[in-house]
Amino acid sequence: MIYVKLVVNTSNIYLILKKHYLISTLIIYTVILAMMIAGVVSMGTRPAFQIYALGMLVCISYNSYMHKRVLKK
Repeated sequence: MIYVKLVVNTSNIYLILKKHYLISTLIIYTVILAMMIAGVVSMGTRPAFQIYALGMLVCISYNSYMHKRVLKK
């Protein structure tokens, strides 16, 4: 799992340096979704996971807002 995260993070840095922000953002969303699925499988649907999921939705919304704001400039 660590090697997969290393490859994903390295590719995201490369994409950001090449100014492919949309692809990088989609990869980040995919990674967050995969971590949430792994959380459901390992923890179940207890309240702690639901709080984590709500927090991640806020992070995704803020990230998409900043993405749109950067692209307008």
